[in-house]
Amino acid sequence: MRVLQIHTQRFVAELRRAIRQNTIDEFRAFFQGLDVLLIDDIEFLAGKERSQRELSYILGALVKNQKQIVITGQTTPQEAKGINEHLKFILDSGVTVYMASPDLMTRIEILKRKARDFDCELSDDVAFLIANSLYACVRELESVLRRVVAHAVFEGKSITLDTTRRVLAKQGYIRLEEAV
Repeated sequence: MRVLQIHTQRFVAELRRAIRQNTIDEFRAFFQGLDVLLIDDIEFLAGKERSQRELSYILGALVKNQKQIVITGQTTPQEAKGINEHLKFILDSGVTVYMASPDLMTRIEILKRKARDFDCELSDDVAFLIANSLYACVRELESVLRRVVAHAVFEGKSITLDTTRRVLAKQGYIRLEEAV
């Protein structure tokens, strides 16, 4: 199976390169030859008409050949701003699934696993503080964790509740008085 996971920004960059190098046919053939295409953050196509047309063309060919397509975004296809009606129709013709933000315990577990990926350990208190301050997507949890880890590394200290509170306050996730 030929599977590709690609962020929309990279798709656009690759398309621009293909246009500049006059290799658009090869670009299309590559994508149409996939068995599974996963595209992340479709909202980045907003206002990019040529990119939307090319993606519509590619998706149409994949659907015709009964290939699998997974597209993620922050909104439903019909709520997407700056996306043309033809692409919205194609996106809306599939199954739309709303995925809620992870619950508190799942956010804590995600943070602890991500911390291990960064070769550090989070105490339960620190993981709870971060997870309880953020209700958004996993990317935001990881972004805040990276800041906390970087702050501890730059200070040459371990990750403590105090340093985590200061980082969260600096980033606007908790009020300054909560950080003290």
